[in-house]
Amino acid sequence: MPNGYTFKCIILSICTSFICSFVANAQVQNYNIEGNLNYGIIYPHHKSIQYHVRKPIAAVNINLLKRTKGDQKWHRHFNYPEYGIGLHASNLGNSRIYGNVYALYGVYSHPFFNKDFFLGGRLNFGTSWVTKTFDIEDNHKNQAIGSHLNIYFKLALNGHIHLNKTLLLTSTLGFSHYSNGHVDAPNTGLNTITMSSGIKYYFRSPQYSTQKIEGKNSIQKKNKVSVIGSMGLKKLSVFYRNTHFTSSIAVDYIRRVGAKSAFGAGIDGFYDGSLKLVAKNRDKNFTPDYLYRAGIHFLYELNVNQFALNLSLGKYFYTKFPSLKTFYNRVGLKYYASNNYVINMTLKSHGARADFIEFGLGYYLHL
Repeated sequence: MPNGYTFKCIILSICTSFICSFVANAQVQNYNIEGNLNYGIIYPHHKSIQYHVRKPIAAVNINLLKRTKGDQKWHRHFNYPEYGIGLHASNLGNSRIYGNVYALYGVYSHPFFNKDFFLGGRLNFGTSWVTKTFDIEDNHKNQAIGSHLNIYFKLALNGHIHLNKTLLLTSTLGFSHYSNGHVDAPNTGLNTITMSSGIKYYFRSPQYSTQKIEGKNSIQKKNKVSVIGSMGLKKLSVFYRNTHFTSSIAVDYIRRVGAKSAFGAGIDGFYDGSLKLVAKNRDKNFTPDYLYRAGIHFLYELNVNQFALNLSLGKYFYTKFPSLKTFYNRVGLKYYASNNYVINMTLKSHGARADFIEFGLGYYLHL
């Protein structure tokens, strides 16, 4: 596994290569580069984190973005959004215990208001490298991060004003999260709240299509069913270092209700290898059916072209551990390919406590 220096070199090289290729390319219309300086705090959702945080957060983000032109239906449905890639670097409030974090991520920026003044929402999602992790001998005070490689996401409210046709002044208020989704332990995770200001520069003055798109609001195929199989890994705690296999199968019916939204319901089956250890710790006579659970769920999808942000809430109707959490929730991303296959990445949780990250492949049919 690469060390922190190697990871920084990799992500810096990727971003530099992208920027150079876009600048060298004649088709740089609607592309821009954005730099932001962030200042904020660690949100102490756990007492140990609150005790160890010593400094405020100082961070930098560099984004390479493309503003959509309106030549596809979904561009206008979402009011000409931006998307691209970014690089993030930040301290974590205590350099000795938590170190620093570096992230490479994808960016999606959705405008709410887009005239003389821009106001919108932004999602950053990608992978991060945290330089200091839990170690039973050298860093046992770090109860938040158990692995160097983690997920990074940020939800933000962002705005900008034009200084001229190609130069803009930007500002952002955001919430960020770093964790590994229970792939390693501990996994309390770290949350930050930051404000930022910066500069955005368009390589050329942006242009937009004025061609009318016929059938803008019509959705021809509104109903579909899907079957998705997923798998993942999890660790229970620092005292049980074994990695446990998890898997699930989900069967969903989904109804599209407009250009953006879809609602649905489905049934889940889960296998969780860590429940064997839970059963033994509770002095139960273990049998294989302890490893299985089943539930029903309701879901919402926000559709952006072939991608869908998936949110669901479910309840177990079969479990051998009724005293454990009875409700579960998922947040994830799906990609609906044109050949009827669907790719899925989901974080399954019980409330705010992560259970595991799962990656899946499935098949869907329109009705």
